[in-house]
Amino acid sequence: MLDLEADINNQYSLFDNPIQAEKIRDLYNVADDLKQKFGKHTLYLGSSHLIEILGRGRRGKSTVREQTQIKGETGRRHLGLPLLHIKL
Repeated sequence: MLDLEADINNQYSLFDNPIQAEKIRDLYNVADDLKQKFGKHTLYLGSSHLIEILGRGRRGKSTVREQTQIKGETGRRHLGLPLLHIKL
């Protein structure tokens, strides 16, 4: 069995910003704590928020793309085509 320890000593290069690196490490630690406490789907990339709202689906629900069948698809086989939502 290995006794692993956290890496607390960092060697920065001449061009690294140590203060920014510490802030990023703290941010990752907070994200890991939130994942531990509330689950892995608590945090997600902000640019994917619109996809989350428009029907990517939550656990247990199928997505809009999974519910829509294009000609040539079956319930078990989907073509690798995206479904675009366009309002006219």
